[in-house]
Amino acid sequence: MKIGVLCSRLPKEEKLLFEAFRSRELECARIDDREPILDLHQRQWDFDVILERRINHSRALHPLRYFADCGVRTVNAYEVAIPRRDKRLTTLARIRNKVPAPPVFAAHTPESALQAIERLGHPSF
Repeated sequence: MKIGVLCSRLPKEEKLLFEAFRSRELECARIDDREPILDLHQRQWDFDVILERRINHSRALHPLRYFADCGVRTVNAYEVAIPRRDKRLTTLARIRNKVPAPPVFAAHTPESALQAIERLGHPSF
């Protein structure tokens, strides 16, 4: 199995991951996300899976979608990563999947935000 690790820096956790892969005789390669060019017409990759370890979540989404479109499995999957960037989508996913979530209200105006604060039981201003 060949594992691609999508990352920009190699802090201790990533170094430990590479060591663990090698100790299990798994081939792994770093995909540096700071490389300025990714040829979107390249469709063949020599990876069985891409492990996404980027610090910048927004910059992780496009490569996740790209590698999935190329038929390479990704961890996390693009569909899993999308809600992570939006707290409202994350909360909706938690509620939909019956994962406990604190009370949450969506407000779109300053007035409705104040009403939501009152409904939560916080002191008024």
